[in-house]
Amino acid sequence: MSSIIISQNQQHSQRIDESSFDKEDSLQSYLYDNPDIIPIYDIDEDARLYIAAREFSTEHGPIDALGFDHVGNVYIIETKLFRNADKRRVVAQMLDYGAALWRHATSFDAFLQQVDTHTKDHFGHPFREHYEQFFGFDDASEQMLAMRDNLAEGNLKFVVLIDQIDERLRDVIVYVNQNSKFDIYAVDFKYYTHDQLEIVIPRLYGAEVKKTVAASGSSGRRQWNEADFFAAVNGNRELVSPEQRSVVYALWQWAKRHDVQINWGTGAIWGKFSPVFKKIGHTRSFCSISIDGATDINYCYLDEQADRVLLRDILKRHIGGVCPNVTDIDASELSRKGPVLPAKIMVQIVDKVIAALDEFIERKEKDGNQ
Repeated sequence: MSSIIISQNQQHSQRIDESSFDKEDSLQSYLYDNPDIIPIYDIDEDARLYIAAREFSTEHGPIDALGFDHVGNVYIIETKLFRNADKRRVVAQMLDYGAALWRHATSFDAFLQQVDTHTKDHFGHPFREHYEQFFGFDDASEQMLAMRDNLAEGNLKFVVLIDQIDERLRDVIVYVNQNSKFDIYAVDFKYYTHDQLEIVIPRLYGAEVKKTVAASGSSGRRQWNEADFFAAVNGNRELVSPEQRSVVYALWQWAKRHDVQINWGTGAIWGKFSPVFKKIGHTRSFCSISIDGATDINYCYLDEQADRVLLRDILKRHIGGVCPNVTDIDASELSRKGPVLPAKIMVQIVDKVIAALDEFIERKEKDGNQ
C-alpha cells in the first residue's frame, strides 16, 4: 500500500495511507458522480466523459457504466476490483456488450429512450437535455447523429476501471489495440481519504498505443464507393440476408431512376449511400441506405420545417404505425431527428417506403413549379 503526504501552508504534514473500495458497486457509484476518474483527457486534451447510466441493460447482460464524450463517442465501461476473478476476461465481456449494442440497437430513438430512464432517475432530466447542460451545448444535434452512427457501425470505445492493473491485463490491452481497430483502455488509480476529502490519482493505459497506430495510418473509417458497397451487400452473408439484399437493390434502382447525386458513407463496417435530390433544392440527403437495407430518414437534414412535417406525414400515411419512432415524432423534434427504419422492417415495407419518398419528391417538384 502506498502513502501520500499532505500539509497546509508547508506545515503540519500528515501521512495518508491508501484506501480502497470495498465493493465494485461502490466503485460504480463513485464513477457515476465523478466521471473524471477516467482521464480521457489523456487521449484528447479537450475531452470530458459524461456517465449517463449504470447497469445499462443489453441482451447480453448489463453494462456497468455507459458514457459519452463531447463529440458523440460511446464508451462501454466495466469496473473491477483487483482481488476479484481473472481480469483478462473483462476484455471479452466488454466486447460482448459492444456486440449486443451494435447488433440489437436497431432503433436509435429506442436506445435514447432507454438512456432517458437512467438520466431522469439519477439527474432529473432527459438524456439529451442533461448531456447539453453537462457540456454547455446549446444544441447537440451533431453529437446525437454521431452517437447514432457510432452505434450503427459498432464504433465503440471500451474502458476497464480497476483499482490495480496487472501485467497480463495490460498486455492484452496493448495487443488488442495494436492489432485491431478496437479502442480499449484501462484505468487504475490510487485512492485516499482524509476527513471529508477523497483523493484519486488515476492512470490511463492504452492511449499511447492507439496514437501510434493512428500515426502509422490505421483508421477505423473507410471511404465507400459503389463497387465496395455492393461487394459487401453481395458477399457479407452474416450481416445481409437475401431479403435484405433485395431491399438494397430496390432502393438503389429507385435512387438511380431519379438521376441523383450519390454520396458515400465512411463507416468502418456499415457502408451507406445517400441520394441527394438537387432538383428539388436539397444539398443534403433526406435518406441514407445501409448495406443491410436499414434506412435513415434524415428529417434533420431538411432545411425547411414544412418539408420535415410533409415527409413525416407522407411516411405515416404510407406505412402506418409499423415504425412509430419514424412517423410519430412531434413536429418540434423533427429538426433534431434522423430515425432509422430497421432492416428487418424494411423487408416488409420497402415498396411502401419508396412510394412515400416518391410522393414527397413529386410534391416538392410541384411546389417548385408553381
